[in-house]
Amino acid sequence: IEVLTGIIDDASVSPAVLRRAYNQLVWTILTRSDDINERAHITGDPDEAQRLRDQLDGIARELGNVVGRALTLFPDLRAGDDVPDPARVNQAYEPARQRMFGNLVVDSSPDSATVWINRPEGWAREGSTPLRRELFPIGSYEIRLTRDGYKDTEVTSRVGPNETTRHDVTMPPSRSTTWWLTRVGVPVAGAIGVLVYALASGDNGGVAEPDPLPGPPAPPSQ
Repeated sequence: IEVLTGIIDDASVSPAVLRRAYNQLVWTILTRSDDINERAHITGDPDEAQRLRDQLDGIARELGNVVGRALTLFPDLRAGDDVPDPARVNQAYEPARQRMFGNLVVDSSPDSATVWINRPEGWAREGSTPLRRELFPIGSYEIRLTRDGYKDTEVTSRVGPNETTRHDVTMPPSRSTTWWLTRVGVPVAGAIGVLVYALASGDNGGVAEPDPLPGPPAPPSQ
């Protein structure tokens, strides 16, 4: 156990070696638990039996901590031919995996939107819609969708243990400067032009007549 723990705590080891070390450590703890459990059943000393049962409780907590650390790093971790009884090790992993992870599904209209998720370490790009993530850590998350031509859209997600959380997000189109000029500016400018023309033309729609010149002055009196 000390040797395997030392390998796990070594930051320089590769992920493949780390996976193997975790599988072997879990197997070693299980084997140790079997040995102590057998001794507790065959001993004739009640005090010794109680001491061994207390020791088993400590081993169970140790196993839970190791399994939790292993699955946090490698959610898909499973034992193979690196341990004598891989089914036993995988049986220890599965209940913890169901408690620690769920599934996340994010769809959008339109699709191909970029998905950003605010994890504990900060915002990170997760992928594009349609997004499917199995073995996603449980917890609450802020999810942001971005796409050119559409407003950024955010939703709050709660991923529960051993369940699928789904979000169908409709993204409203953005109103760019070009949109305002073509959809609003042109009609308004046209209306102003018509109004100015009408005022210049008079009520009857014709060309406005100029004001008449004044007549000649009256002749002087005698």
